[in-house]
Amino acid sequence: MALIIRVLGWFLILTLYWAMDWLNFLQAIKSALAGSLSILALSSWTVHEGHESKAGRLLNLLVVFLFLAICGFQSFLRDVFGVAQDDLIVVEALFNTDGGEASEFLIQHVWSIGKHLLVIFAASLFYWFLTGLRLPSAKHADGSGKSDIKVRKRGIGLPAVLFTGLFLLLHVNPTMRKENPLLYFPIRHAKWERSVESTRALQEKISTAVTVDSSLATLRYTGTEPRTVVFLIGESVTRLNWSLYGYERRTTPELESLGSRLVAFTDVITTLGSTVGDIRLMLGPGTREQPELYSSKPDILTMAGRVGFKTFWITNHSTDMAGALSILAEHADVTVNVNRGGSRGEGSHDEVILPVLEEALDDPAPLKFIVLHLLQAHPAFYFRYPESFARFDNADDEVARSLKAEGRSLRARKMRNYYDNAMLYSDHILRATIDLCEQRSDQSIAWLYAPDHGEDVGHYSNFVGHNNRVPAMFEIPLLFWRSEAFPKGLPEKSGFESRPYQTDLIDHTLLGLMGIEGDYYDSARDILSPRFEPLPRYIAEKPYP
Repeated sequence: MALIIRVLGWFLILTLYWAMDWLNFLQAIKSALAGSLSILALSSWTVHEGHESKAGRLLNLLVVFLFLAICGFQSFLRDVFGVAQDDLIVVEALFNTDGGEASEFLIQHVWSIGKHLLVIFAASLFYWFLTGLRLPSAKHADGSGKSDIKVRKRGIGLPAVLFTGLFLLLHVNPTMRKENPLLYFPIRHAKWERSVESTRALQEKISTAVTVDSSLATLRYTGTEPRTVVFLIGESVTRLNWSLYGYERRTTPELESLGSRLVAFTDVITTLGSTVGDIRLMLGPGTREQPELYSSKPDILTMAGRVGFKTFWITNHSTDMAGALSILAEHADVTVNVNRGGSRGEGSHDEVILPVLEEALDDPAPLKFIVLHLLQAHPAFYFRYPESFARFDNADDEVARSLKAEGRSLRARKMRNYYDNAMLYSDHILRATIDLCEQRSDQSIAWLYAPDHGEDVGHYSNFVGHNNRVPAMFEIPLLFWRSEAFPKGLPEKSGFESRPYQTDLIDHTLLGLMGIEGDYYDSARDILSPRFEPLPRYIAEKPYP
């Protein structure tokens, strides 16, 4: 009877998680099965005739707590981000992070994390009350509270062997094996490590031997003059918070002052809503339909290098040096990490990239491809700008009043202010990079900016952060500038800035700017090409208007 009560208690807890939509039905069933077999196997060894030692009860509670911790992790991901634990976005983010990034993540999501920790604690207490307190400890005949070893020994029989065997048999199935809380993260980390190493090996083979990929040998530089292409990759930027795109707060005054010299594309979305995944698609031949191509095809740094470009990777992300993006960064001729802090909170604002960009622009190589990876609004937002740009703190303007009228919490309103401060500072940095290019008026320079993904900052609810369930996570700015010396032949500005585009195709635009043609370039996928043809776009497998 004791074993049945414990299993029913566990099923009740999982039912509540499912009813809250924190676990989908399949995940709830898998967790219920793995957890119940674990409870049955352990309890069959520790419970006999309704008696159990205190150590046995604590051990049972510990096992249930471990399963609840994993359920809490899964629930947090589904509740806050709308993704599952095995989603590629989660796996890459989890194992590509460092201590600084992790600490800022905890700061940004402290309330949501606290809520789920509280639920785990409450569920543990519920399980303990429902099952543990109903079982008296085994005692000696003399009434002492010591464990009765003889009683426990007589309890070891067929149920213990049967349930233990079933629990071990469960591990034959790889999907169920991953539900064991002791194997939960090690299995996923080992798989991720194998994937990274496999990709690294394939990319190194491609980058060192043209014969590995016949299409690589078809690439050629079609220009006759020196040329520089600067590609800035932003972080967590939605165009919904840029006054350049109609936002009520003036968050982009310096970019707006460029007037017709800057092209701001108005209908561009990102693809996956994740840093690693989207950058891989932007800098390689992978697409929404075939994202795995990054592991077997050359990236754009390799392509540019093959036709004579000197390539640079300048980053303010410390994780670029050790995570999955390090595979791309290492393919550059020059790789510079300007973030010297122990964490991003203690690290550097994006202005530290400017001297390094200036050096790259002055490099004597006739052909240059420069990639800048900015921090911009990577959570936590309030670490991303100097105090002098905190102009929207405690703002009483139309945006603040609108958020309050929509019922946004005080925290959501504060986070919006912090985010808009980060946008204001990003505007300053982006303009500064254009100014550096403009100062070299005799050089043929093209400048292109696109963030990896957007961000939800109280746009639809009180939620603030990465939210793959809403358009703000995907609707991004795309900016283009060129020097007077840059080759002409691009479409007239009027009208073409409204072209619909998805950033998994931006590698074609970059190749076009570099004047590189061959099997990996398709002018119909180049947003700046007169031959551009729009394709259907999707967010989370749903058509995007």
